[in-house]
Amino acid sequence: MRVLLIRPPIHYVRFSLGVIPLGFYSSFLTRYPPHGLMVLAAQLRQAGHEVALLDAEAEELEIESAAVRLAAFAPELIVGSVNVYNSYRNFADLSELKRRLGAPLVVRGHFPSHYPDDAMAQPAVDAAMTGKGNAALVPLVAAFARGTGFDAVPGLLYREGVRVCRTPDEPPVSDLDSLPFPARDLVDPALYSTSLSYRRPFTTMFASYGCPYQCVYCQDRNVPYRRRSVDSVLNELDECVHRHGIREVTFLDPTFTAKRDWALDLCRRLAGRRLDLTFTIRTRPDLVDPELIDLLARAGCVRISLGLESGDPEILAGLQRPMKLETMRQAVAWIRARNIMVFGFFMVGNRGETAASLGRTLAFVKELPLDFAQFIQTLPIIDSAVLDQARQARGIDIWREIGHGCYPSPEEFRSAENELSLAELGRWTGRLYRAFYLNPRRWRVWLSLRFLPGYALRQVGTTLLTLRLVALRRLRRRWPGLLLARYPSVRNGGPGAGR
Repeated sequence: MRVLLIRPPIHYVRFSLGVIPLGFYSSFLTRYPPHGLMVLAAQLRQAGHEVALLDAEAEELEIESAAVRLAAFAPELIVGSVNVYNSYRNFADLSELKRRLGAPLVVRGHFPSHYPDDAMAQPAVDAAMTGKGNAALVPLVAAFARGTGFDAVPGLLYREGVRVCRTPDEPPVSDLDSLPFPARDLVDPALYSTSLSYRRPFTTMFASYGCPYQCVYCQDRNVPYRRRSVDSVLNELDECVHRHGIREVTFLDPTFTAKRDWALDLCRRLAGRRLDLTFTIRTRPDLVDPELIDLLARAGCVRISLGLESGDPEILAGLQRPMKLETMRQAVAWIRARNIMVFGFFMVGNRGETAASLGRTLAFVKELPLDFAQFIQTLPIIDSAVLDQARQARGIDIWREIGHGCYPSPEEFRSAENELSLAELGRWTGRLYRAFYLNPRRWRVWLSLRFLPGYALRQVGTTLLTLRLVALRRLRRRWPGLLLARYPSVRNGGPGAGR
């Protein structure tokens, strides 16, 4: 069966910075390959199906152009991803693609997983997968090919006449080594990079899924923690280098070093292979030590991103992240001592946040020898306890509203109650950025020899984008209606108001 897997075009994201043109966003900040779709494509190939994969988001391709390109493939089934940030437009684009290509439409992704009934309310949707699809898609395609029923397919909503039927949930894959490596040959690696990547081609990988910790702001807190074997990860890295020419990998595991012995074994064996490859990881400050960091450096790790979040112990405790500031200081110092870049993540506007707590965060940021830092206003992301708090406080589910074409106001995006206004939180965010990036000590770091010229040029591009976003935000303040009419607000009584 000919199956099309597609990540639809993305038009823009609107958060605290205002309207962000996604072409600029994905070109300069972060453009990751569609990892989940690539794994599904590999599974379908193993089952003998003919597969096409189109990343219309990365190619900045409108759905009309995508339909023209895909006409020759003539898919017999369309499987489209729908994310929570752009669900309304995703559904519109996938509906148009179905109309033009004349194939049944199955949707998957964060929105159908969490709001499957809303997904099935879309007339063009024939079925919705409520899980990742690794145990569901192959039997689903087989059922379409045979023209039989779908009752044996796990994690599926489907139509039976005018009735919507639901099967039992799809179980998570317990043996991650049983999954094939992503079908990276179906996408152009030149499309993907981040503003912090200085080697290309670039790709992403997962060595594990889920997280054993319970931070209230994280979507992985309720995902069972499972990891691949060291052999499986090493074999995929070999394939990346020798088959696809990959030179940099970003591991997207939320906590790469959650199991110390596993991480030590992987790094020792990877260092012994001497692959022409660098990689980056994410982890917690309390899950690194000098021996582990030394092995990471020898294996090719060039950047470690740490969730630091706040410089106030009470705020950290409220995030269910009771970590000592000294632990964070020590972790950053150890990493910098091995000449690995350190990226610190911080959040502004947590529950109980005050000017005093942000002042302590500011002082903490100034003393840390970080290479890069990100300061974002806390968002009630899907699956997080912060989203549950926001639902209770405001009586609406912002992500469900977006699926109905209603883009919540900035106040409705506010994650938690605290004594600071949105304007004050915005000023504190700007103050933190200025204190960090205008520090002359940081300029000396950037001018050090470990930063390649191409990397520096991309940083210039990112800076220019940031200046553009600041200008857009100032225009918004002067003329509030400018550029914001695309999505009606719940507060203004859009199509999803009062739901």
